[in-house]
Amino acid sequence: MNNNLNRHRLLKILSEQYIKSNVGDEPLGVSWEEIETKMNCTRSQLMEISATLFDEEEVDAHNAFGIEGLYAKVKGASSYTTKKYKRENDKLLFEQTKNWIQILIPVLSLSITLYVVINSERRIDNKNTEINQFDSRLKGIEKSIHDINDKLVPTKDSVRLDKLKK
Repeated sequence: MNNNLNRHRLLKILSEQYIKSNVGDEPLGVSWEEIETKMNCTRSQLMEISATLFDEEEVDAHNAFGIEGLYAKVKGASSYTTKKYKRENDKLLFEQTKNWIQILIPVLSLSITLYVVINSERRIDNKNTEINQFDSRLKGIEKSIHDINDKLVPTKDSVRLDKLKK
């Protein structure tokens, strides 16, 4: 991904020199050392960055006027002005972001679903506990009512005792 941005930077350096050489008396190429300094990289990194540019015939080696390095071809200058490698980088970044989002959405969805289910189960357990508490209170109240009714409603034995007492 970063190589695309580095290719764009390299094409910028070489395209600027290409324009200067077409307008004035400056040489077409840029030395390896100058490129390495401007891009803050080593020769091997520069070779890795420029390999695709060589394959695409956008740059070529330069060895004239005492300058050994690279120069931009017309195709390279065109690639720089159309921001070819910046667009490729953006496309790659977009695809990677899209892939991560395609992974994250189902994971987040599953997490939310699990949270809702677990929360629902807790609520159901709490309601069941409340129902059991109400049921035990109701049984206690029913027992109290039954005990009171037993005291208030005369039984056959109590009626007899009352009749016997008279």
